[in-house]
This record gives sequence, C-alpha cells and structure tokens, in this order.
Amino acid sequence: MILREGDIEIEFPDTAQVERFDVPSKHGLTHCMKAVDFVVTDSGRTFFLEIKDFEHPAAPPDRTSADAQRFLTGQLNEDLKHKFRDTFLYKWAEKKLSDPPWFVLLVALTDLTEAELLAQQTELQRILPVSLPETVKKRWKQPLSSGCLVFNMETWQRHFPAYRVRRKSAKDSSPRD
Repeated sequence: MILREGDIEIEFPDTAQVERFDVPSKHGLTHCMKAVDFVVTDSGRTFFLEIKDFEHPAAPPDRTSADAQRFLTGQLNEDLKHKFRDTFLYKWAEKKLSDPPWFVLLVALTDLTEAELLAQQTELQRILPVSLPETVKKRWKQPLSSGCLVFNMETWQRHFPAYRVRRKSAKDSSPRD
C-alpha cells in the first residue's frame, strides 16, 4: 500500500493497515478537534503519523522557509500536541486503541540535523506527555503514548527500512527505460 501526502509517498507492506485520518468527512469534528494525517497499525503497534513537507516543490520558497522556521523554533508544537491528543481521544472513544499509540512526525526538510530532530522530539515528548513525572505514573493506570519519534526522510529510512519514503515528484521525473 502506498500512502500519499502531498509530494511524499510512503510504501507500506501488506501487513499494515493505513487510515487517512485528517479528512473532515472521516472524523466529522473539525469544528472542535484536530487530526493527524494518518493512523497506521502494523505488527501490533499503532502510529499516529503526521507529515510536514517544508520542501514541497510547488510551495513558494518564502512560505517553505517561514514554515520550517516555525517548526525549528517550536511554534508548531502546540498544533502537533492537539493533533495527537484529539486523535487519541477520537480513537479511544471508538474503542480502537488496544495499546498506547506512537506519535511519529516525518519532517521533509533535508537540512535538519540529527541534533535538531532530537531536540524537537524531546520537546514533543515533554508536552504530549510521553515522559511522565513519578507522581503521575503512580496515578495513571496506563500510558497515554508509547513514545514520540521525529524524523526527516533520511532518518526515517534508517529507522523504518520496511516503510520506504520518497518524493513523488522525484519518482515522476526519473528517466524511463
């Protein structure tokens, strides 16, 4: 199965169940809730997948630069937090979460360093909350999330080799035999 979000494609094995979730007709609560782009279930794990393509070939360069800067300074984190929590609530209310999901963010921005990716991941883990204080761990009977991972396309490929990611435009422009 091939998942497409703008100019990004991710090829999933047949074992994966992929649901495009950020579609108003899908969840019907756009007036009060946000949604991640995709809900992916594979090998007993659920991923809430959000894709941010700051290098979309059709995007104006000034917008791409401004959006990337908003990501790097953490200004998108509140939006990302709400996308995760609202999707969690929706899936929990449907009784479709057997285990806590992972929040996975794929950022298409080639200049991101691994240190920048890790810094964003650490901040998102803090605000989701993934890393719980001891006082909360004692009270909660189950975690809200299994974890939070932030990747660019290169690090995604290293971490998820079975889920091939690529630019659709790069594939379309490749020479044909």
